[in-house]
Amino acid sequence: MSSIASFYLMHKDKFDEYCKMAHLVPSSLIPKQPASDKVFVRVVTRAEMKSPEFLKKQEYYKTVFDYLQKISKQPFEFHWSGYVMFDLLAVLKEERKIDLMEFSLRDTTEKYGSECWVFNKELKDKYLLQLNPSKFREDELKYWYVYNQ
Repeated sequence: MSSIASFYLMHKDKFDEYCKMAHLVPSSLIPKQPASDKVFVRVVTRAEMKSPEFLKKQEYYKTVFDYLQKISKQPFEFHWSGYVMFDLLAVLKEERKIDLMEFSLRDTTEKYGSECWVFNKELKDKYLLQLNPSKFREDELKYWYVYNQ
């Protein structure tokens, strides 16, 4: 997950259009990469940044992001750690069998590209009651936060 997690709300018709434009497909259709504890960082040199291929890719990303901004809204201010959000989603799945990552999408054009999770009505109906804050204890949440990072 990226260093910042964001939430966007959009109509289903626009979502399908956005997925097509952003090359997003269900993660289940993409062969899994071998598990690794390595972090992949690719340094881009100044010369590469000036190359036509790099500039074209940046223009593509800008177009996709601009389209996302146009067709969606952010229902609340949320610019929080994507790493912590991923840990939270993983703990909910493993410890409580609440799989909010059930509907995931991946960018087919990138080996280690972006991943998106879709929180739709089906997922809401399936898990909303289990996510009631009264079902979680503070000491349990602290433990998960400290020991699952």
